[in-house]
Amino acid sequence: MRRIIENLCSRVNAFFTNSLHHAPQGMDLGILSLFTILITVQPYYLHRVVDYFELAIYLPGINALMNGLIPYRDFFHLRGPLELYVPAFFMKLFGKNIAVLCTYFYVGTIATLIIWIMIARQIFKTRLILYLFTLVLIARTFPRVVFQIWGGMRFALGALAVLFIIKHLKTKKYFWMLLAGITTSLGLLTSVEIGVFAIFSVIATAAVFLLFRFYGLKEVLKACLWFSAGMLFILIPYGIYLAATESLGPFIDSFLSVTQNMPQVFPDHLFEDHPRSVLEALLGLNPGNKHFKHLTPAYCYIFFALFFLTKLKKKDISEESLQILPVCFYGFIMYVFAFRKIGAAQFEMALQPEKILLFFMLERAYSLLILSKNKFRMLKESTSIKKLKKPLRLKIIGINLLLFLFLGSSLGYPIQRLNHRFIAFQYLRNWLTGQETESLKPDETLVKANVPAAQGLYIPSWQKEDFEGLNQFVTQHMQKQDKLFTFPELGIYNFI
Repeated sequence: MRRIIENLCSRVNAFFTNSLHHAPQGMDLGILSLFTILITVQPYYLHRVVDYFELAIYLPGINALMNGLIPYRDFFHLRGPLELYVPAFFMKLFGKNIAVLCTYFYVGTIATLIIWIMIARQIFKTRLILYLFTLVLIARTFPRVVFQIWGGMRFALGALAVLFIIKHLKTKKYFWMLLAGITTSLGLLTSVEIGVFAIFSVIATAAVFLLFRFYGLKEVLKACLWFSAGMLFILIPYGIYLAATESLGPFIDSFLSVTQNMPQVFPDHLFEDHPRSVLEALLGLNPGNKHFKHLTPAYCYIFFALFFLTKLKKKDISEESLQILPVCFYGFIMYVFAFRKIGAAQFEMALQPEKILLFFMLERAYSLLILSKNKFRMLKESTSIKKLKKPLRLKIIGINLLLFLFLGSSLGYPIQRLNHRFIAFQYLRNWLTGQETESLKPDETLVKANVPAAQGLYIPSWQKEDFEGLNQFVTQHMQKQDKLFTFPELGIYNFI
């Protein structure tokens, strides 16, 4: 047993040593993608009470669409049309069922995590940082409460746009900007803010490149034109469709109504305590302030700005520092917008690009440590420049302490969250330690839904009776051509 442990420790040590000196490879991406899928496995994601409010945003519209109605012209929809068309397409393939929509959101959430890992692989120079980042990304930002009823592919499309922008910066091939434009427009037509975040990222990155003359005006304009062409490739055909179906006016009216009236209809400050002004946000940076827990990402952006400005002053900007700018701007605007729902999953999703920024600076700190150690080694035997040794030694001690604390938290914090919140980790833990696994199963009082639109779901008995009673009433008292009116918060009844 001792020999096995020693062998395991030596292998782990070799892996860490090797990982600190080698860049991530395609195999690492494959391993981490598989790990992401397995660690976030939720075998009982259909065993829960059906959320009337959140799913009612989508299900009535999907039902209307499948009955031949046209979004915006014939019925109002809160978000973009693709949040109806894509789930409706899958329901055509797999059946008109709530479980299909839940699976769509679940798969989209996992896809979003994997895309951010793909982005991190483009940015990071060391395998160890990529592996540590993945642990923190999953443990901190997987929206375990709403992953099957919210988010999904809209966040994946935004992340994919950022990935394509970075690919352009690495390869200087404009085709990537075309793809970035296409995915941005798809994000815009899924949920408008996702498209806005990607567009802001492109504009802000282009402005920095022009302001500090990293690229010439011709190069920046050409990249922006390819990006715009990608957007128009999707938006023009859809605009023609809207005009042909007399939906363009209602679509614009819906867009303006949502963007202008949403804060008044749902005044979040009445339900969630968060900073409502720039001054309150600045005061929230104080660790003693009640808003501090939501302002910690702001420190990451402040430190990155200082890092970037310092590199500018020294004229020591690396390609990696430029390539991470789209991530920085996308994450920053996403974080700012998250304050409208800072207590919800929007905050967790905004942390995904922020974590890349955080680990990017950790990697730079490690590079600085290696450089300082090499300098100290050169000065160690010298007697003529003793004055330089003490500051350098203190610098090395400080960076070593920072890295030790950060690496410790990067392992300890994810393990703690995985241990309490991820059923795959809990099951593996109990199996390895010989503990029972029955307690990990869902509530035994949940019963199988038996209405066609909810097949595969296990719900509380009161909700099953609710669905069955509705089905029975409609069957006995309504004809096929009759219409069922429900209040918005009960719109799910139209689907069932």
